[in-house]
Amino acid sequence: MQLAGVQAAPDALRIEDANINLPEQRADHVFILPSQSDPPVERAIYCEYQLSPDSRVLPTWFSKCGGLTRQLGMPVVLLVVYLERGKRTSFPDRYSAEVDGLKVEFIFPTLRLWEVANRIRSGEFAALAPLLVLCEEQPSAATVQEEIALIDSAVLSDAVRSDLLAVALRIAAARISIDILRPLFEKEIEHMKETGFIGEWLAESERNGETRGEARGEARGERKVIIRQGAKRFGEPSEDVLARLSAIESTSELEALSLRLLEVESWQELLGEGETSRSTDSSGQL
Repeated sequence: MQLAGVQAAPDALRIEDANINLPEQRADHVFILPSQSDPPVERAIYCEYQLSPDSRVLPTWFSKCGGLTRQLGMPVVLLVVYLERGKRTSFPDRYSAEVDGLKVEFIFPTLRLWEVANRIRSGEFAALAPLLVLCEEQPSAATVQEEIALIDSAVLSDAVRSDLLAVALRIAAARISIDILRPLFEKEIEHMKETGFIGEWLAESERNGETRGEARGEARGERKVIIRQGAKRFGEPSEDVLARLSAIESTSELEALSLRLLEVESWQELLGEGETSRSTDSSGQL
């Protein structure tokens, strides 16, 4: 250690068990490339995908790449695909460790999806069209329509086209309301319900939508009661009061306001803009 420049007294060193026991790990994807040499030498690309960069996984990638190299018995290169830019500016392309000037560095190539969005939009990679919503900070229905058009215009089998539309719907629904998306996929949605994971997800979304619809209906009813009873006590509510009431979606919060109607003297007090419309002087008289 001293010859290598490590500053540590011999009696301070602790000998660790040199056997390596790792938990089972799984790579996102491993692709074997056909050989282009003579004699043939196969190679592998090991892929990891991230919506947002997480430096905590870097040691895991390092160990998985080494493990795959040994397991496959061929050169393995890690390719990290960052799917969403967001507000981030740093996207790791290496793992480094340093001890007293001794440094090991594992460098890997990265692909940032949003930087190749134009190639997807051009039709060059139509099969990646469902990922376009990830390339925009604020994707809209227009983005999804563009995805559908790219998929429809590509030369694809019916099965692949159906799968891509299902993936497009599933990814877009994480960022855009299903109520906005449903008309865009109207022709396909019934067929999707019959297929795999997307069918289960659609059924669950419909159940959740029904629950949300019931909750919104209850909230509207409670809001009408507050406006009707409040108008009798304080007069017709202003546009500002109506807007503030409309912004409250929680049924329990509206129920609490309904009960408070009996205790307050104005719309402002009901909505927390003041304790009362009355005031007292320093003598305590009204």
